[in-house]
Amino acid sequence: AGGTHHAHRAFGSGFTILNDLAVAATHVRTYTQVQRVAIIDCDVHQGDGTAAIFEREPDVLTISLHCGKNFPFRKHPSDLDVDLDVGTRDAEYMAELRSALAVMLKFQPQLVLYDAGVYVHADDELGHLQLSHAGIFA
Repeated sequence: AGGTHHAHRAFGSGFTILNDLAVAATHVRTYTQVQRVAIIDCDVHQGDGTAAIFEREPDVLTISLHCGKNFPFRKHPSDLDVDLDVGTRDAEYMAELRSALAVMLKFQPQLVLYDAGVYVHADDELGHLQLSHAGIFA
């Protein structure tokens, strides 16, 4: 499984012990010529571990679209946090995603890491969002 965005540098959280996004971004920045990395996190939970790990890294942009009233309840600020309201539907979600992607494009990353995330579907009681199948696949 991927998207273990709750794990911090020194401790696990949210059932995750290793932050695969942070490992991938750090690896590519260390062993290749890629330096500017954007991480787009669309899980219904904010990517607190990823945000904390890269908070002092100006060449890594962290963007998190998540339900504001969901775990983690104490969020670590990302470079851009989009706190979605409970019940957010397709059109509003897509508008927020487009705005976040515009910020990402201005950053001019050499690599984009994408966490599709889980729990955003309307039938998922844990997510609190109301995205349809069509909205997820758009």
